[in-house]
Amino acid sequence: MAPNEVIGVHAGTDNEGLQGKVYVALGDSISAGRFATAQDGTFPALVADKLGMNLNLVARSGAKAAWAIPQLGAVAAAHPALVTIELGTNDVGFSTPADVFASLHR
Repeated sequence: MAPNEVIGVHAGTDNEGLQGKVYVALGDSISAGRFATAQDGTFPALVADKLGMNLNLVARSGAKAAWAIPQLGAVAAAHPALVTIELGTNDVGFSTPADVFASLHR
C-alpha cells in the first residue's frame, strides 16, 4: 500500500516544513504494528516516510487510553512537529464502562 492510500494521510508536495522534524505516534497495537507484515508498513512508518520525518514511536500492544496519560511527558520531550494519537480500541474491546473511561480523562 502506498502512503497516499493510507486512510487519513493527506500529504501534499508542500510538506517541506516538516522534513527532518520529529513525528511522534502515540498509540496501541495498531500504531505499534501488531498486524503489519513489516515494520516499515505500519501507518506511523508510512506517514513518517511520506513526510520525510523522524519517527518516535510511543506505542504498546494492548494499551488502553489511560496508559497514554503518563506517556505525554515523553511526547512533549521529543518536541514533535506532528503527533498522531491512535487509542481507544482496547478500551472499547474490553468494554471499559463509560464512567470509568471518563474518570481517567479528567
